[in-house]
Amino acid sequence: MFDSKVFNYTEEEYIKLSASEKREFVQLLRNNVFKQNKLFGHVTSRLGNRIWAEIYRDPNLLEPLQNPLTDINETWEISGLLSQTNDDIALGDYIEFEYEYLADDEERHMKQIIRMTRSSIKRIVGLQAFLADYGLENYKEALEQYFEIQSDDLGEDRLFPLVLTHFMKMKNPVTSEIRKLRSEKQLWFNEITRLDEHKAALTAEINEKIQKLTELKDALAEQEEKLEFLGFRKQKTYSKTYQKLSEIASSKDLIDFIQGYLHQQSELQYSKDIIERFYLGLKTNQLIVLTGPSGTGKTSLVNGFAKAIENAEARIVSVQPNWTDNHDLLGFFNPVDRTYISTPFLDTLVEAQQNPEALYLVCLDEMNLSHVEYYFSEFLSTRELEEPTLQLYSPYLEQQVVDYLALELSNVKQTMIEPTYESIQEFLKENEIDNYSELKRMWDSLQRYRSSFTIPSNIRFIGTMNMDETVKQLSPKVIDRSFVIEVERVPTTDISIREDISYEVPVYLDIQQFISPPRNVRVDLKTLTEKLVGLNELGLNTLNATINKRSEKHIKEYLGYGNWIPEEEIIAQLISSKILPRIRFMKSEGQKEQAFSALKTELMKLSSNVKVKEKLDTMSASGKRIVSFWG
Repeated sequence: MFDSKVFNYTEEEYIKLSASEKREFVQLLRNNVFKQNKLFGHVTSRLGNRIWAEIYRDPNLLEPLQNPLTDINETWEISGLLSQTNDDIALGDYIEFEYEYLADDEERHMKQIIRMTRSSIKRIVGLQAFLADYGLENYKEALEQYFEIQSDDLGEDRLFPLVLTHFMKMKNPVTSEIRKLRSEKQLWFNEITRLDEHKAALTAEINEKIQKLTELKDALAEQEEKLEFLGFRKQKTYSKTYQKLSEIASSKDLIDFIQGYLHQQSELQYSKDIIERFYLGLKTNQLIVLTGPSGTGKTSLVNGFAKAIENAEARIVSVQPNWTDNHDLLGFFNPVDRTYISTPFLDTLVEAQQNPEALYLVCLDEMNLSHVEYYFSEFLSTRELEEPTLQLYSPYLEQQVVDYLALELSNVKQTMIEPTYESIQEFLKENEIDNYSELKRMWDSLQRYRSSFTIPSNIRFIGTMNMDETVKQLSPKVIDRSFVIEVERVPTTDISIREDISYEVPVYLDIQQFISPPRNVRVDLKTLTEKLVGLNELGLNTLNATINKRSEKHIKEYLGYGNWIPEEEIIAQLISSKILPRIRFMKSEGQKEQAFSALKTELMKLSSNVKVKEKLDTMSASGKRIVSFWG
């Protein structure tokens, strides 16, 4: 109860204090122990108009205060003088009173420290009320029986102390328990205080570490910038807070997941057939052409697919009507500044090269606003090479930049540098040229855009197109290298979502597994390939729509990767995306019309798919002068 650092006087020491020191001591008690101007007491003695009372801090009188001038558990009793208004207060009464400093002229009572203020003493519980509260109204009879005495032999002034003594015996265990609980409460309070201090210390330590981490990040960013300047590129990292691949155990499960993810997370509805064809078109690394009326979700399919795959990135490149060659797509070398002027398309290729664990989807939006073969034909041809390398500009121009940089750096740094890319790179590891903006810009361009650029294997190309009179037709060369998907609106009611898959987070895709050849090749691959290639002799050759070796390779890969799709469904997909887009002829060419009619019969034998039949009927509808997939 008493802080030893504050209340550390003995009785003898206290008596020797000056009046001001005693008043200060009483004020400390008021502020730290009593915490109020009023106290409570139990009258233990009365002599004339002076009473003595055991004092309490609370009106429940549960625990008496202890005298701070003694080391032992001594009850604190103080005295007070009664006035005429409170002269009826008797032994055993419970009282309330205000208190004041005990003056030096009452040295014999100095141990009390304080005294009751005379006019403030009031009774709060009398003897009869006290006994009634505890069911002792018949205390005389109880005492006669308990003490084996005659009540007539005892007056109330002698009888009540016996009652009080008996009551205190009953109260003491409760008081002890209260003291124990208060002690435990203090221990818990101390523990909470200690934990709060520990928490504050940990918080300060964490904040300090956060500050250090921030400083380290800033330093790391500065070093990364220097490394990038030297030609080293940081790979992107992915949080991988994705659904485990073990939960998406197969390509079929992945298709179901993507369909459900697009439906729930992006409110996009696509049939499973569309998603299967899109996914397998990406696997076979063909140019995927998404066609259909405006607003059917062609571009949204690309963006939505990338969102469903944790480590996929979608880049939309808007094709312009004035594009005439590959420079519009890839940029060009500026011989005046000796730097390469890049494009968003090429920068995406560079980013994909630097992040091999991600799948990059480059979408040429409205690709037929300009002739595709004008700006994309070189790219289409290069992709078929074993080592698909683009020639961005002449190696001769690159060497000119290297020679110029080596000469200028040699002059600036007063040292001889060999005119090779590797020598300059090695030199700049130890030397900075931040103050030489022209040289720095030239070097940044050179080490980012070398004259030869290899198309990374983790990038796929998609084109979207609308078919109307304002756009260009695709050439046979482009169609031969493409996988065409007609995108159409699907009512929400037609979408069936699996309930055993969670769609809360994206799926992480193993890129190396994604680009690897199919492992479990379907047993009927050869038979199905022969059926489709056999259509050449059944009409495709006559229609100038022959399935060549390139397309046969695409078909085999598609059949291999799509090993879970039933035969009739996968045949229908290949007919719709790989065969029908090749067909275009004038109805006036009678021989071709007959060949198409025969081909239509053979196609319906291979697949009874309703959409295939509808497409064939649309292509050959009466009143049309041209039979064409494209309308």
